[in-house]
Amino acid sequence: MKTKIIFIVLLFLPLFLYAKKPRIAIIDFENKTGSTYGHWEIGEGIADMLATALVKSGKFDVFERQKMEAIIKEQKLGLTGLVTPESAAKLGKILGVQYIVVGSVNQFGQKTERAKAFGISVDTLTARVATDVRIINVESSRIIAAEDGKGEETATGVSVDNADILPTELEFGSKGFDETIIGKATKKCVNNLVDKISKIFEGQPVEGKIMKIDGKKVYINLGKDSGISTGQTFIVMRKGEELIDPDIGESLGSEDKEIGKVKIVEIKDKFCIAEIVEQKEQMAKDDIAIQKK
Repeated sequence: MKTKIIFIVLLFLPLFLYAKKPRIAIIDFENKTGSTYGHWEIGEGIADMLATALVKSGKFDVFERQKMEAIIKEQKLGLTGLVTPESAAKLGKILGVQYIVVGSVNQFGQKTERAKAFGISVDTLTARVATDVRIINVESSRIIAAEDGKGEETATGVSVDNADILPTELEFGSKGFDETIIGKATKKCVNNLVDKISKIFEGQPVEGKIMKIDGKKVYINLGKDSGISTGQTFIVMRKGEELIDPDIGESLGSEDKEIGKVKIVEIKDKFCIAEIVEQKEQMAKDDIAIQKK
């Protein structure tokens, strides 16, 4: 009997592991530092490092970034148009992922501070890297979370004449880069993001959009591969007006409104059918269905 149980667990373990891994894609971060750094593309570099770190965490199925760039060129999509939830979700559907991660680099650099004591000068070199990320659900076009990542590294007792000059002769993200003070700060920032993103996805509810309503039947774009099951209750939300930061022009998401609840009764390959169990307002196409925890 014990042998049979072990066999069944081993048989279905790959399916359980796969189902737990969110499928995500990471777009090049925007450089908001107002500076250039030789041949470094720091937005692209940090996005690459984040993708690698998320894969190594074993918690995510990350779309290969080189393939993503080829698809973006093939579909003639401009990266500048991917900062809104709607345009990012459009790309996500083309890529076949569940989530899109967009972000910006807000601080990147290093400087020296000199202190004197008893006639002795001591230099402290400090590197700082700061980023912001937003995670967009492809099915619902909603920003489900926004986080920041920070990294700082210091070295004391060094003597640096031009602290603002970064080691741009090294390849961004290479082993040599990782050993520099700015490289260590960047790695800390990326690891900080990985920790925060991992926490976001712990118990993250499944989301989908209503495609059709027929009487009390509601058709939602969540199929067998979404991890849902019959009998589950979903809260139906209506997306409010998109809120745009007037200073930087970025989308900050929207204020959503709960309008009812539905229960899953049948699951197809690409969609599911639910029944309305509570309705505060008339449900409509494109309303968002969120798994109730």
